[in-house]
Amino acid sequence: MDLVQFAIGLIMIIIGIAIIVSPELATIIAAVLVILGAVAIYDAVYGTKN
Repeated sequence: MDLVQFAIGLIMIIIGIAIIVSPELATIIAAVLVILGAVAIYDAVYGTKN
């Protein structure tokens, strides 16, 4: 498991959630960040098992 990718994914999800709970910020950007974070975590966990 790539810890750097995992950490980046967690940060993206945390930022995304923070934007979602703040109505004055763009929720579309938050959704993109959550999706990218989830993809990064999935790739970190499963992508490096060759």
